[in-house]
Amino acid sequence: MLALVAVGLFLAGMMQSKPSKPQKKGPVDREPMIRLIREEAARQGVPAPIALAVAEVESEFDPTAAGDRAWADKRPELYQRLVVNNPKLAQNPARLDRKAWHSYGLFQLLAPHFVRGAEHPNVLLDPKVNAQRGIAFIKNLLKRHGDDVSKMRLAYAGATNASAAEQERVLGRFTAAYTRWRDGEAIA
Repeated sequence: MLALVAVGLFLAGMMQSKPSKPQKKGPVDREPMIRLIREEAARQGVPAPIALAVAEVESEFDPTAAGDRAWADKRPELYQRLVVNNPKLAQNPARLDRKAWHSYGLFQLLAPHFVRGAEHPNVLLDPKVNAQRGIAFIKNLLKRHGDDVSKMRLAYAGATNASAAEQERVLGRFTAAYTRWRDGEAIA
């Protein structure tokens, strides 16, 4: 009987307490991330203002940024194709963990495209790994689009076939950030 009373009190307390709100993270120390991106961009031969603008727009230089963790539930057929049935990820121990396959880090890299073999998607939270793979992707897109920065950005955001309004939205913030970085007006 005492156990039932204790369980009843516990459940009553749970129903009365409000769920806690997620704590707002403090400001990100951008300087180390900016330095990392500059160094990696130079190493790969990508103009630093382009890489910096992408990282600013995608994550505001937050190496712990995480994208939509529920996309696999919203688009199960896409999750099935990109992750579960992907032969490159056949040995991946996190393959069936739907919450692991979102976008990660500085460049918001979508895990199914940037995780290799048996790596856990959390590897993309390593800023060095994220910068290496994100900047390599930018380099590839610039090459594919004849160094057209706007086309690269639309491809990066998956918006090449989007409506004109969506393309304008995608390009707006990026263009402003790119211009600031290119002209040396951005503050680290």
